[in-house]
Amino acid sequence: DDTPVVAADLLAMPYRRAFDVLFSTATFHWVLDSEALYRSIAGVLRPGGRLHAQCGGAGNLARLYARVHALTAAPNYAARFAGWSDPWVFLSAEESERHLRAAGFARVRTWLEPEPTPFQDRDSYRVFIERVVLGAWMARFTGAPGEASAFLDTLCDAAANDDQRFHLDYVRLNIEASMPQEVA
Repeated sequence: DDTPVVAADLLAMPYRRAFDVLFSTATFHWVLDSEALYRSIAGVLRPGGRLHAQCGGAGNLARLYARVHALTAAPNYAARFAGWSDPWVFLSAEESERHLRAAGFARVRTWLEPEPTPFQDRDSYRVFIERVVLGAWMARFTGAPGEASAFLDTLCDAAANDDQRFHLDYVRLNIEASMPQEVA
């Protein structure tokens, strides 16, 4: 297969009006400047080009996120998280639509979709939040495995006491948008 693979910053893609469709899944919430992201995407699409994407949306991981924020502010972790900046932005459907229209998209459809995700047991929940969800937070514990373990234990203990034990309350933001047929 001769399909080229290009690694590029989503805010500075090396293309201009090159694609008919851009597809993304589980990426946009990692780009903190949503306005710049949608402008960049608009710039790589041809007239009539379409965007189909899904990412974390408003309310995504709200229960876990609240627990993590409370824990990072607790006296035993506050110094480790001094100067912390969250690695995500979870837009509402309305915020996303506003940014897409400002970027020049003509037809826009955005909506939120709950995707509650259960885990079989504490161990699978713990591994998933440690390695997938909280990677940026866990990096703050480099060289302190005991503290990292205590941090995760606290989060798992709380999840064990939920009505629905070991669930993540994912919320997906779905995006369908297209550029006008004629782009100035």
